[in-house]
Amino acid sequence: MSDRKNCPARSVETILKVITKRWTLQILFDMFCGKKHFNEFQENKPKLLNKSLSRRLQELEENGLIKKEIKDNTTEYYLTDEGRLLNKVIYELMMYSIKRDVDGEYFSEDTKEYMIKEAKKQLDID
Repeated sequence: MSDRKNCPARSVETILKVITKRWTLQILFDMFCGKKHFNEFQENKPKLLNKSLSRRLQELEENGLIKKEIKDNTTEYYLTDEGRLLNKVIYELMMYSIKRDVDGEYFSEDTKEYMIKEAKKQLDID
């Protein structure tokens, strides 16, 4: 019988607990797009409250995915090398979502093409 503690799926489970919390993937994607200031993460997300954003940023920092720096009384957030490794994960999740939309229920074909092109550019995918 295999030891559950050493199961490779357990490591996947661990990171999924971090990145599947509400707003986390959107915050990470924003960081890939160059956003780094607190208020920038809230642009176009009227339901993202300061408390939730603070909590998510703190969790991402605690898990080594982002780094917080204070420069000239301004707080900036950056992806760490470890955080940058999520680019392919985020891209594949997006591709999975697009491929499941076979009937165009959510996205037109033009929109899908645009989303894929922009995601590849922002996430630095070849």
